[in-house]
Amino acid sequence: MRSFQPTLKELASVSSELKSTLEEQIGLDEIRQEFRQGPERRQGLQSPPTPGLTPTDRSSSSATAADDQVPLQPLSQGEVERIDPDIERKRAEAAHQAWNTSPPPRQPDSSLEGMTIDELETLLARKRAAQSKPGS
Repeated sequence: MRSFQPTLKELASVSSELKSTLEEQIGLDEIRQEFRQGPERRQGLQSPPTPGLTPTDRSSSSATAADDQVPLQPLSQGEVERIDPDIERKRAEAAHQAWNTSPPPRQPDSSLEGMTIDELETLLARKRAAQSKPGS
């Protein structure tokens, strides 16, 4: 056993050097640091993407080489409505689905495309009733 001791020490040393070189090459230390910071700290450094935000110029940010996310800026309400004119209805429906509340009231729509089958049947029944009344 004593005769192999210098060889084992050399092997352990080479193995340790190889391990540290590989960790440096793949950025394992950076990953460990981010992991140690915890999710609260990481979110504080880079806020999560939010609907209605656009990327800003990368040169104005203080992004590091490890940070690939582009900072976002909020859109004005006018820009949001220009991109999606129906955004308020979608927001109301999303809130209804998320919180399981009563569905938002539908706005009267001149087109029949957005109506459900029940709404179409009700509209048709009203029109038939109006036509069948005497004096109409």
